Amino acid sequence: IKSLDLGTLEITEDDLYDECCDPKTPRILRFEEIAAAAYRIKFGVERTPCTSSHLSKVTGMDLYLKKEFLLHTGSFKERGARNTLMTLPPEEKGRGVIAASAGNHALAVCYHGQQLGIPVVVVMPRHAPIMKVNNCRSFGAVVIVRGMDLSESKRVALKLSKMFQLRYVNGFDHPNILAGQGSLGLEVLDQVPDVDAIVVPTGI
Repeated sequence: IKSLDLGTLEITEDDLYDECCDPKTPRILRFEEIAAAAYRIKFGVERTPCTSSHLSKVTGMDLYLKKEFLLHTGSFKERGARNTLMTLPPEEKGRGVIAASAGNHALAVCYHGQQLGIPVVVVMPRHAPIMKVNNCRSFGAVVIVRGMDLSESKRVALKLSKMFQLRYVNGFDHPNILAGQGSLGLEVLDQVPDVDAIVVPTGI
């Protein structure tokens, strides 16, 4: 992959198909899968604290913050990444995986790929922070900076996944990614058992 001339890549609609994220065949994520993921990753992803916030006094209610920034790469994305890597069949672990990300998902896949001995390739857009690009490389991953935005990077990653038979790890709606991320919710329910609501900030 390192010596490949990416400028000659011809990407077709078939190249962009991701069997794990096909909107035509949606699947329901079951609680059992989330519980299994939580058990699977517990020795590789630290349980983060969920502590009372000083904002409780300001708002007049009990507020708790789940401190996912304390994980090795600073993000909850480690949960889904490790779960997905651990559930790969042996032959796919041997060949390696590929992902497209501007930062946190890439870091999570690279770090846990290194921990589990699974080769990782990440395609990152040109606007990706240089610190995150360098950190991915420090984890032993092959990093390809390609694309003006994440959409372009994803197209390249999907094409390469088919050329080199690498499992493409979608950072957003892959079932095993979602199951791993769900382990965060189980921890919150265990740490604050009488919680009334959980607020989750999301991007687009």
